[in-house]
Formats: sequence, structure tokens, C-alpha cells
Amino acid sequence: MRGRVLVPWALGLLVFSLAAPAWAGRVVVFPLDARAVSEASAKAATERVVATLRGIPELKVIEPKSVEQKLGVDLTDQAQACDYDVFCLVEVGEILQVERMLIGHVRRPEGKDAGGLELKLIVLDVAKAVIAEVLIWRIPDNAVAGWQDAVEAASRRLFSPPDALVDLALDPGNARLSFYGEPVQPPAPGQPLRFWSGTYYARVESPGYHALEVKVVIPTNTRTRVPLSLEPDPLYVPPDRRPKDKSTQPFDRTSRREGSGVSAQDVAVKAPEAEDPLTAALTNPIPWVVAGGGAGLIVLGSVVMSGAQANYNELSGQARYAPGMTATVDVAIQARDDSRGSYTLGSVLAFAGAAAVVGAGTWMVLAATLSDDPPAATTLKTNTPPKALEPAIQGAAHELVDAAFRRGR
Repeated sequence: MRGRVLVPWALGLLVFSLAAPAWAGRVVVFPLDARAVSEASAKAATERVVATLRGIPELKVIEPKSVEQKLGVDLTDQAQACDYDVFCLVEVGEILQVERMLIGHVRRPEGKDAGGLELKLIVLDVAKAVIAEVLIWRIPDNAVAGWQDAVEAASRRLFSPPDALVDLALDPGNARLSFYGEPVQPPAPGQPLRFWSGTYYARVESPGYHALEVKVVIPTNTRTRVPLSLEPDPLYVPPDRRPKDKSTQPFDRTSRREGSGVSAQDVAVKAPEAEDPLTAALTNPIPWVVAGGGAGLIVLGSVVMSGAQANYNELSGQARYAPGMTATVDVAIQARDDSRGSYTLGSVLAFAGAAAVVGAGTWMVLAATLSDDPPAATTLKTNTPPKALEPAIQGAAHELVDAAFRRGR
């Protein structure tokens, strides 16, 4: 049930409160949720949090299991059912009689943010019924093997005061520093940074420099100097100096002449001369081939039609039913049908030929009417600078010129 305390807990709460001491730095740690990671990983992270907090003398860590056995209820399931609802979690914290509660998750990001692990820890102030602090750290892929070091440093960061001094030596001085994605505010010049001991993966970045990712170990109760220097990026161009109409390209000037619009590596290409559209259409061989084939079909069809008509005329002129002189009726009928079939075939061939001739003519007309404009002159870019003659070739050329000069004299 979310947002309310079950009535059967009241009796168990009374018994437990009589036996419990006054609140003094009591914190309960609920199991971290496993999101896109194994349950074993989330359990190991929870155990590391509990072990770290138990090493802080001012805290008394309460395990939900020990209270659940006394009350006879499953507080872990109740806290998970609250789904980060503050008032619902406060009711669970009041049952446990703690000052603060720790909940959170271990998640493997997916989609466009895929890569590494995300550690999220939320501290709830039960007395004030507010979320006291939220920590979200991004553990990069190259630090996943030591992700429990991040869990330990995060736990110490939330429940203990800084126990180390760090002298940051940033080069350049305005570089941005972050530990596990959390920005770190550098102290005033000459002053050390009060921070928590532990193992961190730092990222340092600044415009005009290559970003740096490095592992930083801060010992306990000591003053440590941490030098972090960035290498300049030779190809970086400040935003105020970048052209507005085109992207910046290094070494884009190819001519030594200032103000020249043409480079020594630009080669002009002459535009091809425009051809008369009618001439181009008439010199295209494909329509002529189609027209010639059509004319041939017309001639062939006409010959077949003429032969069929002649055969039919010859048969129709004969006398009928003259024994021994004319063909029988069946033969005459067969000859008539053959003549009709040949005439039909000839008509089809002649029609197809005429269509081919008309199509070829239409092709030529459209080609002459809808011709494309001639291409304009272009300028080709060449990335190869002009080469000097080889020394041997230069020497031979000089000798030939000298010999010709001597013969002329």
C-alpha cells in the first residue's frame, strides 16, 4: 500500500519504540534497485554502502531485515511500493525511528546515453519530510571494473564531513573539473580544496584543449597535490573567429596572392560548344533504326496482303461443281480461310510498321524540342601543387638551348 501506514503495524511500533533509544544519527539503508544490471550487482553495491556507513562513528546503521523480524512486516516491499514518494517514505521512516533514509538504484543507461553505470543515491530527512540530497554519479566504461570504489566514495560524500585537503594544480587555470560527472568547484587561489577521501575518475576540459580523463586517489587525513594539465588543441578556432557562412578548414588558402579570387591550384575548364537541337535529333541513330524497321514491316505486310488477295481472287474465278475440273468444296473453303488468315497477318504487320515509323518521328521531334541547355564552364580544384622539373631534365634543357644559340651565331 502506497502513502499510508498499515494499521496492524501499530502494535509492533509501540513495542519497538519502547525498546529503542532516542534518535541519534540513525540511518536506514534500503536495498538499491537493479535497473538493467544484475540483482547481484545491486546487492553488492548495497552491502558496500552499509559497510562504509558503519565505518563512520557518528552513524548507527539500521538494517530493515532486523526491524522486519520484530514487526512482522516487510518494510522493504513497502518502501519500494512508495516509488520515491516522500510522504509515503516518511511513514516508513517513522516506523523505523530513524533520522535519515537512503534509497537509490544502480542503472546501466541505454539508448543515446548508453555506456558505463549510473549510481543514484537519495537521502531523505524523515523529521523534516524532505529530500536532503540527491547524488547522481556517472561511472565511465573505463572505471566500471572499480565501480565499488565509487559507491564507497559516494556514501562517504553523503554522510560524513570532508576528511582530506587537495591542492588542485589546473593547467589552464580556468579548466572545468568533475568527479564522476559531478562538477567540482575549485577553491580560492592558494587555498586547498576540502574534499572527501576516496577513489575518483576525474574529467578535465577547457576550450582549446584536449579533454583529460584520469583516476585520482585522495588519501584520508592528508594534504595531497593533484596536478591536472591539458594539452592544447592545435586545430581549435575560437567561436568569435569562426566564419559565419562556412565551416572552418585548416590550410584552406591555396594562393599566396592576397585578394586573389583564383588559386594557383584552380584549373579552368572550357565549356563545350552548344549543339543545334535539330541536328542532334536527326543524327541520333536509334530513331532511324526504329523507323527503318517499321518501313520494313509495312513492306512485308503489304506483300503478304497482296499475295493473299491474289490467291483468293484466283479461287473465286473458278467454276464451281465441275467434276474433274475444280477443287472440292472442302478444299475451296480451306483455301479461302488460308487467304483470309494471310491477309489478317499482313494487315497486322503493316500496322505495326506504320506505328514504328510514327513513333520514331515523334521521338525526333521531342528530342529537338526538349533538349537540355549546354553545360556552363566549370572550375576544377586540384589538390596537387605544380611540380618543379627534375634537376637532370633542367640541365638537359639548358644544354639544348645553349647549343642552338651557338649554331645561330
